[in-house]
Amino acid sequence: MRLLPIFTLIFAVLFVVPAMSAATLSQKEISSELIGKKLTFSGAFSGKITYRRGGKFIYTTGNSKQLSGTWHFKGNKICTKFDNNFRGGRTSCFSFERTGKRTYVTSLGYQVRR
Repeated sequence: MRLLPIFTLIFAVLFVVPAMSAATLSQKEISSELIGKKLTFSGAFSGKITYRRGGKFIYTTGNSKQLSGTWHFKGNKICTKFDNNFRGGRTSCFSFERTGKRTYVTSLGYQVRR
């Protein structure tokens, strides 16, 4: 039965390794990988966003309108609030999962690339 080790290896590569790499990023990982970087995202909305150190962000919509706001950590999530009452002034919190070397998905379903 030489095929059993091969099937075991294939199973591990296809199912175990991707599950391990899809872990939620920690605050430290978000800080080092995403904060201060220009990020492109797509989903219900698309555009570019930069989370600046110090708690401010700049968001450029797909049609080049620029919005800004503040962000902070809540556990392993980033919470954002726009300055111009966008989203009714509500704060939105979400986590990130790594999907590739420079790609992520948020808990809100947005695809993110740095």
